Amino acid sequence: MTSEELKNAKFIDIHSHQGREASKDVIIYSYNPGINSSPSKGQLFSIGIHPWSINDTDIEEHWNTLKENIQSNDLVFIGEAGIDLTINVSLKEQEEILLRHIQLSEEHKRPLILHVVKSQQEILKIRKESKAEQGWILHDYNGNKQMIEQCLKYSGLYFSIGPRFFNSPNSKIAKDLMSIPIDRLLFETDDQTTFSIERIYTEYSKLSNIRIEELKGIIESNFKRLLPYYEE
Repeated sequence: MTSEELKNAKFIDIHSHQGREASKDVIIYSYNPGINSSPSKGQLFSIGIHPWSINDTDIEEHWNTLKENIQSNDLVFIGEAGIDLTINVSLKEQEEILLRHIQLSEEHKRPLILHVVKSQQEILKIRKESKAEQGWILHDYNGNKQMIEQCLKYSGLYFSIGPRFFNSPNSKIAKDLMSIPIDRLLFETDDQTTFSIERIYTEYSKLSNIRIEELKGIIESNFKRLLPYYEE
């Protein structure tokens, strides 16, 4: 990621399943080997083994794919990885695979993007025990004020917010969005095809009364703070 790319970017989408290669925005394509196609040349991406795919994929084959991509200049984050307590995969197995992602994240100084479903306490426990130094992004975060406050006790945790906060008014995050400090905030489109990253910035701008240009600068600063390998 060059400073010129960021300077010219309209918006930053840290987690997208669509790619949108022609976009002028900074968009991080989420690549899960065995689930979706590999990124195109020059496309910024993250890579990881999603908890949902553990039972349906050759873990070691896809782990080798992950390691083959680890040196790419276009790799921004490790993940999406994490823990989902609603699926039929044991917590132990999910934790083992997550710990492998954490090790790669630390070794290669790439932040980790996390899938966290009914598992915030487990994730925070691992954060404490692993003594990880890289930033962790809680993607499509949907927690209430109490849950947010628990996360804020740990440095290096960021909250990525998608359309849920304005498209699902009864969600926890819709009710307590403003409990997230602005310097811990990122935005994403995830798997949505009907909401652009610009729409997400715009909706947050309306709720927070922060002008779009100011908001873009804040999110850019948060994004750059996460990237220890970034050079001006």
